[in-house]
Amino acid sequence: MTREPIDGTARILRTIQETLADHGRRLDGLERLVQEVSGRVGEIRTGMMTALGYLTHADNRHNELQRAIDDLNRRVSRLEEKV
Repeated sequence: MTREPIDGTARILRTIQETLADHGRRLDGLERLVQEVSGRVGEIRTGMMTALGYLTHADNRHNELQRAIDDLNRRVSRLEEKV
């Protein structure tokens, strides 16, 4: 009779160990996934910063060209006035 409770306890402990092992495997998988996502977020951030740099450069270049065009238009207008 004392054998049954010990066997029952051993069975419960085995179940707990199996469950813990399964949880450990799942946690390992989640940790890998989080690291992968974190790396991708870093890559996206780097890409966004690069894109913002290009946009800023393009905006500055556009403004320079617009000023040059405006200046040329003023010069042409003055020349046309003299003719």
